Amino acid sequence: MNRHLNLLLRHAAFATSVLLASCASLLPRETVDSDIPRSVQAFELPFHAGVYFVVTLTAMLALARHRPNAATRLNFVLGATIFGAVLEILQAMLPWVARTCTLSDFFSNMAGAALAAAFVPSRWIAVRETRSANT
Repeated sequence: MNRHLNLLLRHAAFATSVLLASCASLLPRETVDSDIPRSVQAFELPFHAGVYFVVTLTAMLALARHRPNAATRLNFVLGATIFGAVLEILQAMLPWVARTCTLSDFFSNMAGAALAAAFVPSRWIAVRETRSANT
């Protein structure tokens, strides 16, 4: 039972991070500009990196079935990067969003995903592998 609850919480954290990243990326420009002071807007790129760090971290915790090797980690980075690219393109295409698609946001998203993939300890994933192998 504990293993199932752990897995459910990991999937819920991943779904929540994807939902929050999507909503934050697709808020209309006037909503974003009016609610965030200019001094805080200077931290936009580190914020992007942090969001995609969390998305990739939660994806690895929820979806990895074995101890992640370099290829598995690269796949998670690619998945998060594609997700970020789709959101950037939607920002440019959806008229009510009135936001711009920028390469700096894209590369910041990719950097956050790469940092998560590089620094998530394998033992966090391996615990799940060991427990699921015993059942």
